[in-house]
Amino acid sequence: MSFYGNFLLSSSLKFRNTKKTKIMIKINALELRKLLAVMEARGFSIPEVISLIRKNISQQEKNESTDKLVFVVDYSKTVPEMIKLGRYDWKNSGVSKKNFPKLNKSSDKIKLSGKLFSLEWGISRKKAISKMKKLGYRPATFFELLFLGYLFPNLQRLFPIVALASVWDDEHGAHSIPYLDANGDWRGLSLSYLFDDWEGKFHFLGIKI
Repeated sequence: MSFYGNFLLSSSLKFRNTKKTKIMIKINALELRKLLAVMEARGFSIPEVISLIRKNISQQEKNESTDKLVFVVDYSKTVPEMIKLGRYDWKNSGVSKKNFPKLNKSSDKIKLSGKLFSLEWGISRKKAISKMKKLGYRPATFFELLFLGYLFPNLQRLFPIVALASVWDDEHGAHSIPYLDANGDWRGLSLSYLFDDWEGKFHFLGIKI
């Protein structure tokens, strides 16, 4: 008779519009004994092993997500329409059509090739844009960021994603740049005032030139 040890892992990194990604690992009796022996020898508990597996899955998905992003932007849409389609759980009050209008006045559907850039801690907007351009990319606009959030709603759960091409100067003269953010399962549209001192967690959306 066969025995199976079933590990059900739940991950909030969702890539197929599912609430949770469940992974079942089937282990026969011999394999289970070997696994438990290794765990005991190395002092690992079952929760620690599950945590290691989750981290490995997370890293794999993160690497795949930053490689290449191909998506179509429909410039006939409006900013309010795309914010609504994105179904965000919260939105900064400064994120609006007035503060971040469409920079491309076309009404065409255009296929874009994008990439997410993770650069050094404390990098300035100017330097980040320069590095992207050297690799053949330009910074994304807010409208393009909205399409990314709509088409790939789970990417922002991995890390904040910034559109460096769009800047709003508020009534106090502070520079604000829009980015996709998340808090657990909640997704949002936020503004950052970092501008010239970006933290390492931020990723910048670049569009192939």
